[in-house]
Amino acid sequence: MKSLQKLFQSTLIFLFITIIACQTKTEKTPLIVPEGKIGLIGYGSLTSKENVMDQLGHPYHDSLYYVHLNGFIREWNFVGSNMDPNLPKELLEYDSYYLHGEDTLPFQQSIFLNIMSDSSQKINCVLYFIDESELTEIDKMEIGYNRIEVSSSIIEYAISGGPVYAYKAKPSYEYHTETDSLNSIIDLAYAELVFDAYDRLGKEARKEFDTSTKPFAPHLLAPVIRLKRK
Repeated sequence: MKSLQKLFQSTLIFLFITIIACQTKTEKTPLIVPEGKIGLIGYGSLTSKENVMDQLGHPYHDSLYYVHLNGFIREWNFVGSNMDPNLPKELLEYDSYYLHGEDTLPFQQSIFLNIMSDSSQKINCVLYFIDESELTEIDKMEIGYNRIEVSSSIIEYAISGGPVYAYKAKPSYEYHTETDSLNSIIDLAYAELVFDAYDRLGKEARKEFDTSTKPFAPHLLAPVIRLKRK
């Protein structure tokens, strides 16, 4: 009899835990990618709607979603050469300098934001829907990044009907302090573009950006000028 009583009690405890787990589990809201569109995540400069419109060459009229990507952390660890042969030809006609006090100093590499896998972290970002044909134009600007599929990583929505992509640095474009710290700069204008985009999303969004982004070394941030070679 006591054995049956213990079994009954154990069953009740198990059912209670199961019910609580089900109640606390957050169900994702279904979100269908519109026909002929793909999803694009902005976590850095692409968080700025104005910047996205500049890259697309036209106004953006589709829906914009504030979301979180699970399993990633944001880092200032993309680094690319200012003379990367993959850059548009017109950009290769310029030399890059940064301002340090009253000095104007040359530098060889530019640092941008990136995402790195981290199962204990999540980042706040925005989700756009763009035409499939427009993705090629975005790819041309995201030199040094791989486009990765992140539909299942979006916390708020269960995505169907098409993929959602984010850009992640190729291994050869990842920043390494030992080799890159002395000749690389974060353009102040780029950083302010990102900060402003998150400020527009609200104080909590900016606060979350700061906590989900590994900080950069202060000496890496500077105003930049680019002068066309004669």
